[in-house]
Amino acid sequence: MNKYIYVFVLWILLAGNNVLYAQKRMLEHSDVAKWNKIKEEQISSDGNWVYYVFGCDDGDNTLILKNLTTKKEKKIPFVENPTFTWDSKYLISLKKLPLDSIRLLKKRKKKSDDMPKDSLIIYELLTEKTIPIENVRQYKIPRKNGEWVAALLEKEPKQGEDTTKSSKKKKYNDKNGYPLKIVRLMDGKELIIPFVKEYTFSENGSRLLFQTIGDNKEFSNGVYTLDKTTMVLKPLSRNF
Repeated sequence: MNKYIYVFVLWILLAGNNVLYAQKRMLEHSDVAKWNKIKEEQISSDGNWVYYVFGCDDGDNTLILKNLTTKKEKKIPFVENPTFTWDSKYLISLKKLPLDSIRLLKKRKKKSDDMPKDSLIIYELLTEKTIPIENVRQYKIPRKNGEWVAALLEKEPKQGEDTTKSSKKKKYNDKNGYPLKIVRLMDGKELIIPFVKEYTFSENGSRLLFQTIGDNKEFSNGVYTLDKTTMVLKPLSRNF
């Protein structure tokens, strides 16, 4: 009798293991893509600040900024392409729209031109003040200077109602270029250059070089430099 009971119990255990095994599955790439991971990190040049960005492959990124002296941390969600300025006074980053919001807008068949655009956040580390710039395509800062930033915009900020009805009015696009917004961080002075195709800072950050096709008003087609201290433009070549 004991022999039959032993066989029965053994059969139950083996059957249970088979059920558990059947319920398990191999990890797939889609599973790994959902795991949070550290994507990038940077220490400020003065050694007092550090940030790291984490998120999953198909999700939103979150930045953790830490003051290594006070140990205070700040969380900034939806970031992309963050960096410290050379003088360790600012953290600058693009801020993206949440992916859930993008998926929802696409499901509603929102046109690409009507979709919300990225913004730029300029975060002053000591005062914790934030300077936002809307509708940003990309940005650049000097490699060895932390005193200004240049951001290429999707469109020029409204200066009032535009009454121009002409179909020949020049439009911002990949062919014509986009408005370039320059901000001098020490005093907030701003300048917007229309229809910029290319732009770059000198290595020491004293000048900005850019090419514009011009707006037929204040700017003609050409290459210009902008001096950081005086914010004065100087044409290098025109009408090429």
